[in-house]
Amino acid sequence: MQHIRNFAELTADIGSAGQPTLKQFSNIARNGYEGVINLAMLDHQDAIESEGSAVTSLGMSYFHIPVSFDAPKPSHIRLFCELMDTLGASGIDTGGSPALSQGDRKSFANNLDKLLYKSAKN
Repeated sequence: MQHIRNFAELTADIGSAGQPTLKQFSNIARNGYEGVINLAMLDHQDAIESEGSAVTSLGMSYFHIPVSFDAPKPSHIRLFCELMDTLGASGIDTGGSPALSQGDRKSFANNLDKLLYKSAKN
């Protein structure tokens, strides 16, 4: 996982990274991750046209929330958080794990804020 650009483990089950390569998605699946949420725009220079099919072919779920990195909106964060809550509460490809605890939500939100701030500065 250390070779994936800007990879950060946010919780034991949640990681964040820059755009992985197609080969790196296999590594992500081997490390036990069950889904990918792509926040990049389709026209981003590092976008992979076949990302969704590549991810699902490895047995992971794939979701896409296009966010303009130079102008993220509160609605993007709300949608992302709602998706995370839905995944955790419904057990979709999570083995039925419960929704994120308040502590996990706070930790995740704080780390996401740091990553968004860092990304906006670059």
